[in-house]
Amino acid sequence: MQILNAESRFKISLILTSQTLSDILNQYEQKLFKHMRRCNKCQRPLPPGSSFYHLKVMLQQGFDGVIKLAHGTDLASLLKKIDDQTAGVPEHLLEGEVHREFLFWLCPRCKEKYCANPLNLPLDKNQVPQNVSDLED
Repeated sequence: MQILNAESRFKISLILTSQTLSDILNQYEQKLFKHMRRCNKCQRPLPPGSSFYHLKVMLQQGFDGVIKLAHGTDLASLLKKIDDQTAGVPEHLLEGEVHREFLFWLCPRCKEKYCANPLNLPLDKNQVPQNVSDLED
């Protein structure tokens, strides 16, 4: 059996303490990043104090004021038919057909990408400038 001197015991104690502190810090960082705000597009962490953007998309059914009625149908019978067809359908499903909202957090890079092409349309590579200075014509 080997007996450790005080200096060796102190060194071992420091190593164990630093390892324990390192483990505690790693666990804290994992919990912090697990619950940290992230970009909804690329999943990049958005730490407190960093720049990020709220994107609110609202989808609303359009109405141009024209109601087409079949020949011989009046408005009252059309409304009765709609009531019959939607009876028993949960209200949230009906509302979803008329109005929906989506909320997202975006990092600065994904915000720029979104603003450049919000409908995600295919781009013609021949018309996309390589530099911002190419736009100045």
